[in-house]
Amino acid sequence: MFKGKKRNSARPGDLSEHDDGRGTAITLTLAVILLYIILAVILQFFGTSKKYIEAEKLDDLLTVDIIHEDQTTTSYSGNIFSPPLETDNVYVHVPLPKSRRVSSAMLCFSYYNANIQVFASDNKLIYSSNSAERLATNLTGHMMIKASIPNYCWGNFVNIRIDPLEDKTISTINGVYVVNSSQSAWYPVLLNGQFTLVLVLFFFLTSLLLLSLLIVLQLKGNKVGDGIMLMLFSIGGSIWALCYTGLMYMCSGNSRLCAFGEYYVSYLIMPVLTGYFCLQHVKPRTKLFLRIFTAVLVAFAAAVYTGEIIKSPFNVISSVPVFRILLIIVLISCAAVLINMKNKRDASGRVQVIGFIIIFILVILEIIRNAAVSSAGEGIYKAHFIAEINLIMPICIVFVSTLMISYMSRFMRARQLEQENATLQNLAKYDALTGIPNRLYITQAIHEIEKNNINEYAIFFMDANNLKKANDEYGHECGDKLLKLVGRALKEASDGQAGFYGRYGGDEFVACLYDISAADRVEKRFYEIISEANDEASLPFPVSVAIGKVIHKASDISTPEEALKMADNLMYKNKIAMKGSAR
Repeated sequence: MFKGKKRNSARPGDLSEHDDGRGTAITLTLAVILLYIILAVILQFFGTSKKYIEAEKLDDLLTVDIIHEDQTTTSYSGNIFSPPLETDNVYVHVPLPKSRRVSSAMLCFSYYNANIQVFASDNKLIYSSNSAERLATNLTGHMMIKASIPNYCWGNFVNIRIDPLEDKTISTINGVYVVNSSQSAWYPVLLNGQFTLVLVLFFFLTSLLLLSLLIVLQLKGNKVGDGIMLMLFSIGGSIWALCYTGLMYMCSGNSRLCAFGEYYVSYLIMPVLTGYFCLQHVKPRTKLFLRIFTAVLVAFAAAVYTGEIIKSPFNVISSVPVFRILLIIVLISCAAVLINMKNKRDASGRVQVIGFIIIFILVILEIIRNAAVSSAGEGIYKAHFIAEINLIMPICIVFVSTLMISYMSRFMRARQLEQENATLQNLAKYDALTGIPNRLYITQAIHEIEKNNINEYAIFFMDANNLKKANDEYGHECGDKLLKLVGRALKEASDGQAGFYGRYGGDEFVACLYDISAADRVEKRFYEIISEANDEASLPFPVSVAIGKVIHKASDISTPEEALKMADNLMYKNKIAMKGSAR
């Protein structure tokens, strides 16, 4: 049967002004927090990777000497030390007590953006990061170092030399472990914990699945471009997190590749994020600013990548200060957009408020922590819990979670509104009594015939006889039963045919078939159903229906409205003839 076109009157972001969404916002937020807690508990309950990997952590045994440019030395105990200058040389002494011996051992640790050399107790070089490939780019990022330990070093020590490069950001040598070489691939999990790995993979896979679903919806005509941009941002953020934490080393031991993933992806996800906010309901001036700023970010990323390819001085490392400034502008712009968005009182808006309050608190704590570490003396480095805590990942997780929960809340609400609007539209086009299409539906379908250039069709105009008699003598319930019977007969007779049918008004019904060869067959089946109802004595009087039929061929010049009117006139003549024969 002919179906009217469904109109999408809602899209993500078009929300009711009267839905404050407080309960939904709290429920969604608590649900995500509960999910994170469940993941952490499950991983803890079933044991961490440390139980299954032969490894020993040596952070507490380290001693660190920083030799300054003036040849003075500052010494520290443990893995935390004052941020070195680019002109400093850092020497880390790693004791290897026999009580902590691991078979086929490898010394594993992580550092950020430096050249690393590892020497055995006899000063033999056992590892060097100064490969020609790495020195050509000066790009190292988060490094996972794995150096094989000679057996004779047990009971002695190994020395690590660190030469900081540009853009130094770390003053700790993280997670110094001795790991069995056959299990060393799992070192990034030892360093970060299973929860971090599972959480990042959860974000990545969930975003990938949602991206696929949103692309399908977009291809079907739904306006979900903002959702696609958000999922691309989440996927990019997940890849960045894998590289930033060093978990990417589980897939590839190429430090240059991992560094590229850390830096390059961070340059790409910024314009994707601003592009997402461009598609939100914001003021025209704000939208114009976001579009221009997005174009600036794309141009900046292209310039950096081009500089990296042609070995220009303006490359990834040298552009980091500019990147940080742009990142601050991006975050301020996103916060301003969220504050000025119209949907503050619905569930989506409240999720944003809750999320950004948490982010604000975490950012303040991270600023305080960095300030304390940078300004304090040697004593601060003995407070490991201050120097080792890194709130960047929690901030990123809360930020992405806030955006995704907020969007999904708006998306689900918009889909609900679409369904409600579709239901209302259907109700407006269907007759409440008979359940078949009404006059509005028929009128629109008549216009569609001409619009779609359908030249051959058969139109029936029907009138149920004796409706007034049924109402007056047997009550309106009987009249309703008569109309329902005719509607059911029309529906069953037309079933499977291309075209449309419906109640035109009162006791009048209309049907249209696009296959004119089926007209006689449908008419015959209609009368058979009416006859069967009379045989069963469904009503206290015989049911009869007057029909006017017009066959419109391709050579005819009449319009569908004129054909309908002709069928109406023929029905009226048939009705008079039926009354005359009944006397």
